[in-house]
Amino acid sequence: MPPFLLQVREFNGQHFILEEAITGDFALVKAWKADRAGNVIFRKSARNFNLPMCKAAATTVVEVREELISEFLIYGTISLPFICWALTSFFPANLGIGIPLLASNFISPNMTVHLQSENGVLGLGPYPLQHEADADLINAGKETVTVLPGASFFSSDESFAMIRGYVITEPLVYLFSVSIFQGKMVKGMGGAMDLVSSAKTKVVVTMEHSAKGNAHKIMEKCTLPLTGKQCVNRIITEKAVFDVDKKKGLTLIELWEGLTVEDIQKSTGCDFAVSPKLMPMKQITN
Repeated sequence: MPPFLLQVREFNGQHFILEEAITGDFALVKAWKADRAGNVIFRKSARNFNLPMCKAAATTVVEVREELISEFLIYGTISLPFICWALTSFFPANLGIGIPLLASNFISPNMTVHLQSENGVLGLGPYPLQHEADADLINAGKETVTVLPGASFFSSDESFAMIRGYVITEPLVYLFSVSIFQGKMVKGMGGAMDLVSSAKTKVVVTMEHSAKGNAHKIMEKCTLPLTGKQCVNRIITEKAVFDVDKKKGLTLIELWEGLTVEDIQKSTGCDFAVSPKLMPMKQITN
């Protein structure tokens, strides 16, 4: 691009040319150790530009001297957490504060799910028992948590870079709608602002179907300032599950046992289509 077309900005009296970040399809790097969770250790000063290369690439291929097949790396020694982001079955997800966090206690042992917390944890486990609680191991909601083998820790700025960089592909965000509270404080959107900013991210909203007094929470048009525009892919409530299409709107795909489509229409503040494959809501069984 000719220099006269580049944007120039002034910071602290100096002029800078704005350039787009470099990206690539693949990053080929050499490391010392790796485990089956995809965590990597670079030995001593051999990191070079490996870290930013891995962050900039869609897929990373690592050559290692030692592969730990039967064990996981100790989280305090990990240089690059969870390098295998490109593997479909290993995509990490973020659980928002509130209802979404409850999902971590119901993940089947047969499923491979890597949960991320925006304060800097990848590999969240279920809530701890009383004797397992550690005040230095918390989620973004300041609740004590556990981690699974292969978990890693990093700074909050690194965590949000993962979120905005499309690494977190399926956040479950708790959405709430409120009326006007005169003189009262209303919670902000928090990290949800970052989670819904990535166009490639699948956003699943979990919430109660109605507010107090049976007021509608799913409506034709939001009455509060928008955190994200046309960013939701699915809505899950205690009554129903909707798929969301940016052009077609809502489609009812699952229904709580004992309820009818007419019941959902009465408690929903907008029109929706009904899937020809409408089924009862799926439940976790022990």
